[in-house]
Amino acid sequence: MLILNKMTLLYVPDEDRICMTAQPDGSRPILFWLTQRLCRQLVPVLCSHLERATPKRSVISRDMQLSVSQREAEWKYESSEPVRTDGPMPTFLPSRIDYNFSGEVTGLMFPVGQDERAQFSMNLQELRQFLAILHNLFVQSGWAVDVWPSWFTDGHRRQN
Repeated sequence: MLILNKMTLLYVPDEDRICMTAQPDGSRPILFWLTQRLCRQLVPVLCSHLERATPKRSVISRDMQLSVSQREAEWKYESSEPVRTDGPMPTFLPSRIDYNFSGEVTGLMFPVGQDERAQFSMNLQELRQFLAILHNLFVQSGWAVDVWPSWFTDGHRRQN
């Protein structure tokens, strides 16, 4: 299994897809094209995991608690240099993404051949930051945001 250390997401209007470039350990970058269909499947799975992984507090509503945790992760986000894409690189159009949830670590596994996969792992804060980037790309692309839970949407942010 290839371990991906870093990824960069970018919406490409001509393709109407998200271009995800990822940097594996000691290897050249890999490019994944993420379709709207695949992303719409990914969002509910990852948001549901966040809902299960966030401890419940009786003092505030569940949606408020999830929203506050999401905003806090976004505020703590520090951008970094994008994955370098000099020269040709392997390119994949995955039809599925496998998931591995282990405590506070989420693993996304992308097929990169018949029997090989590449995995990108994130802690809960990084997962929230990843979802914030993905949500911004949904908005930028004009894709429907109906798969996003209410605690994630802009309308709920204003209620905070």
